[in-house]
Amino acid sequence: MTKVFPAVLLPVWIRRAGWPEKRSGWWAVALAGAACVLVVLPYWQALGAFRVNLAHYESNWKNYHASLYTVIDWLTGGGTRIPALVGAAAIWGLALWLAWRRAEPARAAYLLIGTSLVFWPNGYPWYFTWIVPLLCFFPNPAWLLLTVLQFLSYNVLIGYGILGQFKFDPFMQWLVYAPFYALLVAQWFLRQKRSRT
Repeated sequence: MTKVFPAVLLPVWIRRAGWPEKRSGWWAVALAGAACVLVVLPYWQALGAFRVNLAHYESNWKNYHASLYTVIDWLTGGGTRIPALVGAAAIWGLALWLAWRRAEPARAAYLLIGTSLVFWPNGYPWYFTWIVPLLCFFPNPAWLLLTVLQFLSYNVLIGYGILGQFKFDPFMQWLVYAPFYALLVAQWFLRQKRSRT
């Protein structure tokens, strides 16, 4: 209930439950709606602050990992609106496509969590533990490498502990993310080559 991102799994779950054809699908929609209301109810008075807090978060807490958000942010001149919209469109578009295809839930979770991680403005090392259990079922060398290399991100704690500055070293970010993206692209090319032969 503290992280909103699992909401992208809702369309997959509701569709797998049989919506809109089966009664069980409609019950799933009702149950999801009731759960959302129960979670939000204690914070009803503070809902107006949610938008302000989100805007503050987007403008101040970003570029803490080498994500596609960072690339889009750099290409568009540093505004938070475009990278956030592109990321949200990519993640929700994939969620709806997986729901329409009635994707297997574990595979959908793997794809959605991976897509979220590469589009988010932040990628603290512990965020990557969310994809680790799914790598047991969908082993991917690039993602396995990224989860291992995340320990280099803790380099930020040296400056934070001594000077109180929480600033990621760009060199360390390159050491973490360049091998990941290179291996991810290489895997894609290898799959394309195999599918042609």
